Amino acid sequence: MTIPPALSNALMTSINSLLGGLTGSRSSIAVNINNMSLGGYEAYIFTLVLRAIRQAGGTVNLRSIGSRSRAPSTFVVRCGPGALTGRTRDFGYASCCLNSTYFEVHSRISWRGACGEEQEMDLSLLRSIYARRLRSNMRGKQTPGPGGLVGAIECKFYNIRLDRDLAQAWVGVLDDFPSSGSVVSRFVSNQYSPQVNRYCNNVPFWRPRYYGGLLPINPGIEAAFVNDLAAELTSAIP
Repeated sequence: MTIPPALSNALMTSINSLLGGLTGSRSSIAVNINNMSLGGYEAYIFTLVLRAIRQAGGTVNLRSIGSRSRAPSTFVVRCGPGALTGRTRDFGYASCCLNSTYFEVHSRISWRGACGEEQEMDLSLLRSIYARRLRSNMRGKQTPGPGGLVGAIECKFYNIRLDRDLAQAWVGVLDDFPSSGSVVSRFVSNQYSPQVNRYCNNVPFWRPRYYGGLLPINPGIEAAFVNDLAAELTSAIP
């Protein structure tokens, strides 16, 4: 759906606020989102994930395919599904470390599940050793498999009612990854859905935690998402 101009501006303000402060010696960084309606909400949630990692005591450095040792001058947000090793543009990602474990945060990359089918994940946390291995073999498209998955987040920006079947479909994707029970997972949306909340949060067994109404205009929900994610990452990443 098309993001209204006022909300688009609020999302960009939030995105620039965090990403601009992660450049080390650089004073600022340009954020390039080719299509806010396709990548803006994911980019906003990406920044919240990085906030949670830092709050948990981790380190975060912005990188890109073409700039792996320092922050790129322009952080290009992926606005459509693609390969981790894709070079159609110099897509950005975050290189992180928490509890002496190195991992990366990527937006909209494809994964290959246990059944062999490719699945796109809006946001995913990937162990760095797997990412480096894939990038060192640049013969065609390289897709990470289930072993490297640390975290996964599904993002939904809709102007219509969010039905439970969307969350069920996300659970189906996660079930294709044998270690999904130990993967940090979330399902987030711009609107609150009581149906999705009941399906995800009101059950005594594992399902991705749901945060509805997650937007810059709802700072209380933002804070709850970041605090909860920081706490789980601290315990989930050894």
